[in-house]
Amino acid sequence: MTTCFEHEKLDVYQDAIRFASRVDALLKGVDSGTAVLVRIVPTLVGLVRSTSPHRVHEGPAECTMRQAGAGGGDYD
Repeated sequence: MTTCFEHEKLDVYQDAIRFASRVDALLKGVDSGTAVLVRIVPTLVGLVRSTSPHRVHEGPAECTMRQAGAGGGDYD
């Protein structure tokens, strides 16, 4: 290894450089994993909510149509 500065010869410096490169590689993997989780988690939360026994179920909405003049209908 070619060095430009004296501190680059120190074992602790070389260990720190190796550590930083490994952490960088690890964090790049975490970033891609995070992107996957951002897409998956809302789907899983929706699935859990839809199958939960504590879910609040709404009844069907009532919609009626009445004739309004000759051209079409209005919705209530």
